Amino acid sequence: MSNLLRFDPFFTALDPLFASNARRRPARRAFSPGFEVRETEKAFVLYADLPGVAQESLDIALEGRELTITGSRAKAELAETDKLHLGERTFGTFKRTFELPEDVDTEGIDAALEHGVLTVSIPKQPQTTPRKIQIRTELSKTG
Repeated sequence: MSNLLRFDPFFTALDPLFASNARRRPARRAFSPGFEVRETEKAFVLYADLPGVAQESLDIALEGRELTITGSRAKAELAETDKLHLGERTFGTFKRTFELPEDVDTEGIDAALEHGVLTVSIPKQPQTTPRKIQIRTELSKTG
């Protein structure tokens, strides 16, 4: 089973230096979920892929103009009788900070976690439309 999981015909075909699968080991990586930031007409929306992250382990904080998202994914326990043949999943804690633009409504920030995807919506402040100010004369003063 372990030989089957190590075999990668595309990897060995592309790089003959690694033809021996025994020499090739994937590097350990830290848990770092992918984020996507979109801008719509009315809001900035952050998306993060967080499969296996419980809502209780997430924290979203706003300090000044910095929005910080922290969380963790616990390592799955292996039973004594189980054998791990391949372990590429990453676990641990993460922290991402985003500097928000000036034109956002920080009071209206909303977050939801659904099917392993975190969505944070940051509404923009309504645009003020320029208007012409009427100049009064002394005779048209009120009160």
